[in-house]
This record gives sequence, structure tokens and C-alpha cells, in this order.
Amino acid sequence: MTIDLLPSSPTNRSVYDLLADTLSNCQSVRGSIAFWTLPVGALGRQLFSALCRPESSICVDFHIPTNFDHLTDFVQQIRGHRVSPSLFVFLKKAVKSNNSDSPVMLHTKILLFDMGNQNWQIWIGSHNFTGNALHGLNLEGSICIKGSSDEPGFCDLLIKIKSYLIYIQSLCEHFDPERVPVYKSLRGEDVDINIADSLIRRILTLQSEAANSLAGQTIILLGNLREELGSIRSKNRGGSLVLLRVRDVITKKQYTYEAYLRATDYVDNVASSDVVFKQRRWAYREIEKKSQKISPPFLQPSQDVDNQLIERSGYYVNIQIIGLVNKGEKVSYFTYPETNSDNLWEPVRRFAEETHVSMPDFDDHFRNADADFAYQVPRQDVEELISISPIEWTDDFIDGILEKQIVVFEK
Repeated sequence: MTIDLLPSSPTNRSVYDLLADTLSNCQSVRGSIAFWTLPVGALGRQLFSALCRPESSICVDFHIPTNFDHLTDFVQQIRGHRVSPSLFVFLKKAVKSNNSDSPVMLHTKILLFDMGNQNWQIWIGSHNFTGNALHGLNLEGSICIKGSSDEPGFCDLLIKIKSYLIYIQSLCEHFDPERVPVYKSLRGEDVDINIADSLIRRILTLQSEAANSLAGQTIILLGNLREELGSIRSKNRGGSLVLLRVRDVITKKQYTYEAYLRATDYVDNVASSDVVFKQRRWAYREIEKKSQKISPPFLQPSQDVDNQLIERSGYYVNIQIIGLVNKGEKVSYFTYPETNSDNLWEPVRRFAEETHVSMPDFDDHFRNADADFAYQVPRQDVEELISISPIEWTDDFIDGILEKQIVVFEK
């Protein structure tokens, strides 16, 4: 294992050519970069080429100076070479830190290069993907750690770096050029109101069994907070389509449907509950105050709504489900968690708040581990980390962490 300082000297502060050369020779790159202003042609297109490789991915913070137009160019051209996304954006503006008025940011700068033949490079420091940083106009400082996964000390670091990058990516959404007005609106830029409204305000999230077979059904959403009805109606002006996102609690896949809000009213205005609340699939949303964070309501099987539940309800919404707009995506958390601070339309708890987990459900090896890291990550990434880990784990232990999707690393 070797460790070098980047830049190599105070008088030669550019890392541009070194980064281009590393990108050219790597098999993949994973990373987290706070700010991105590079166009597609930067670094001799080596960055673009690296991001086209199947295992590559980079996370970016959405705050200024990140350039959405350049990210859009990357994504649109990369789509011609790979199906899965390789660029992800961190959107945590809506939640303030506990002791500060400043928004939480993705400020990590880590690049992990797979150089092939079990050789890796890890870049950690202050360099963003901006011209000023890479060309040395800014006074930056990073370290480059080179090693092989055969080296126990380096392998331990490699596992922790990979798990941390997976964790960061789990807090991001894939960068979608069609959602650029949302990103700009979140950071305070002026955008077309109609475009921003149609993108930001039309998503409602539920949980269900058999979430892949809801097309053509009409369901009821009941809620106890009467004032939410105004928000629902204002976001369905002219009977426009909304998006209904439903996560299957059995398969853990997430399905998105187009839908219409066909009838909305206060429950006490309904003349006959026999007409409205009999033999329907329904979900109930109960909160104490509008700012409360809740888990998405669960869609019940087709049945009459309990009379006591009706009495506690303030409003109802008939949702006519049209059809699927995706084939079902396997997720370990709800995507797009904070594109809107109005949690009626994004009733999702921030995944980061639930990353520290208790360990009593696992075998003695797991319970006795002196854990330095504990992250919940997607199953396929857990399998990958297990495959390269130097730790001897029992089959029962591996089955346990795969079921829970937890990775714990010993000190």
C-alpha cells in the first residue's frame, strides 16, 4: 500500500492530467463529489467513458455551483451505453441540521477506482469536479491510496470505503434531466411555475401487498387532518394526472402509476357512507399535525371501511388508478424522499434517520462484534461486500445480514 499527496507540489497543483489518466486506465469509478461543473468533453472524455462502464457511479450535491445542464448532457449520452443510472443527486435541502439554520449538504469527496487485477486507488480530500479545483487554481489537498485487496490492512479500508459510498448513494436519487426544474426550485432558482408544479407536487406514496396489480382500480385515501384536503385539491387543478407510488411490502419493489383524483370531500359532507366506503381498497392517513413525518399509509384489501375509522376521518379522496409507468424497481428505501416539504405528497421518513440498527436478531458473531460501521444497503451490494471481505462468516450469519440488508464492520 502506498500513500501520496495530491497535488504533488505547491508549484504544480493541477491534478487534471493525473485524474484523466487514472480514469482512462480504470475498470470502474465510484465516488461522491460535492460539486460538479465539468462538461462532457472534460478530461479528454475519459470521465464520460468511465461512467459508461457498468459498475461506475458518482453522487453529487445539488447546491450551487453544480451545473445541471452539464449533468444532463452526461446522462443523455451515457444512456446510449448503459441502462442503469451512473449519476446520482443528493437533495436534502428540506431538512435543516439540528443546531444550525444551514441546509445539510453532501460534502464528501471520495473517488474509488478499480484498476483491475485486485488493484485499487482511493482518492480522499477536498477536490470537487470543478475546473478551478482540478487545474489547481484553488488550493486543494487530497491523498491517493494505492493498494491491493490481497493486503489485509488495505482490504479493511476498501470495504469501509465501498460501504460508505453505497450508503451515500442510498440517500440520493438518480439524476433525471426531466426533474431539473425540481432541483433548481429546491435551491431557490426561478423556474417555470407550471413545470415545477407538475413535477414537484404530483407524487403520492402508499404501501401495499400485490402492488403490481392495481391498474384499473379505484381506491380511497382517508385522512384525519381536515386541512389537508385543501392541499390535495390545489395540487390537482383541472383534474390533471398525479403519480401514485406504491411500495410492495412483500417483494420490496416499488411501482409507479398514473392516476386521477376523481372525488374529494370532507367526510361529514357525504350523504351516504354506504355508497362511498363499502367494498373498496382503502388506506388511512393519521397524523397529529401537518409537519409530522409518517410512514406511507398501507393500502388495505377490498373491504368495508370500519365505521369508527370513518368517524375519525376528516376527508376522503377517490383515486382512480390508470396504469403502470414502470416495471417495478427493487429498493431498500423510498426514492425521492424530500423533493417537497409537504409530506402529504411525500410522506416518507428520511432514510438516514434509520441507519443505526440494533443487532440482537443476529447470531453471536454479529452480536459480539465491536462495530465501527453499521449501514443498511441494497441486498446486491451486501452480497458484493461479503464476497471480498476477509472476515470468516458463518452461513447463518450471512443469511441474517442478507435478510436484514445490514453490513457491519469490525474495528
